[in-house]
Amino acid sequence: MKIFIAILAVICFSQAQEFFDRPCRTPEELGVKTGFLPNFYTGIWFEIERYEQRFQVDADCVRAEYTFNADGSIRVGNSAFRISTEESLEDVGRAVLSFPDEIPLRAMLNVTFGGDLINRSNYWVLSTDYSDYAFVVSCINLPASRSSESYWLLSRSTTISTAARNRANDLIEKFIDRSRIRVTNQDNTACRRI
Repeated sequence: MKIFIAILAVICFSQAQEFFDRPCRTPEELGVKTGFLPNFYTGIWFEIERYEQRFQVDADCVRAEYTFNADGSIRVGNSAFRISTEESLEDVGRAVLSFPDEIPLRAMLNVTFGGDLINRSNYWVLSTDYSDYAFVVSCINLPASRSSESYWLLSRSTTISTAARNRANDLIEKFIDRSRIRVTNQDNTACRRI
């Protein structure tokens, strides 16, 4: 039974991550946003598209809310809805700036769900105007010079403006495999927002 569960876990994990035959690119190669303003980044963001992730398989109606905790860390409240099964999903995490003393501040955070804060920068904002869109990536180096990469395009509303889409398309051409992108359904009827 344990072997079956282990095999099932490997199959599920491998089907829900985006693996690449290259190491992670550096913040400098990706052009992580500098002059980051965390106070303006907090608030509600709606996911427009992403690379499918093991913790988001078949999830639509994805919404993230970032608020400051009393200790200065950031509360990350994620919610989603699986339309096919009518299942609501929620998770709460915590984030801190990866390099809080840097000037100018880079948009790099350490985000953790369900445990102690990690000492690894795993949430990089490549571009945001704070009021319309955010282009976010994450990457984990794997053995044999491989990597597991994440990508999210976020918007302050359930749709994205033409200007933000154009900026995202420029970044997608440089850094993202378009064939692996999954569009997130944000239809108000399907999502049953309260």
